[in-house]
Amino acid sequence: MIERCLLGQLGERGGEMKIRISSFGYKYNLEVRADRVYSVRRFPNPFGEFPDKNGLDKEVREWLLNKEEVRDFIDGVVGYNILLKEVDDITARFPSISIAFGCYGGKHRSVAIAEEVGRRLREMGFEVEIVHRDLYKD
Repeated sequence: MIERCLLGQLGERGGEMKIRISSFGYKYNLEVRADRVYSVRRFPNPFGEFPDKNGLDKEVREWLLNKEEVRDFIDGVVGYNILLKEVDDITARFPSISIAFGCYGGKHRSVAIAEEVGRRLREMGFEVEIVHRDLYKD
């Protein structure tokens, strides 16, 4: 995977950068406190199959992560953040970054993808905070 290749170059410096990841629903307004905002509305919506579950539930996460286009997207987001870390002057100016993922309601796709990106970045030594802004809104 892309992160394994880049992590070899990164070494143990991952923990120097803090990453705040959030999920949100576009129907509740755009997440404005983020350096990068990604719409994940283009991916299949698990709501039809899992109306009473959300992106924190294992079944929803597995359903989404079984989609090649979702896995490719996550690989790209993780790889991009590692590349940012590789540029020392960017890290010095921006010791923390924020990333937001939005889907329609902020309960399924954006939550599952935020969790997976956070999990991968934590495994690589980054300090990660995850916030799900709209997860429990009606």
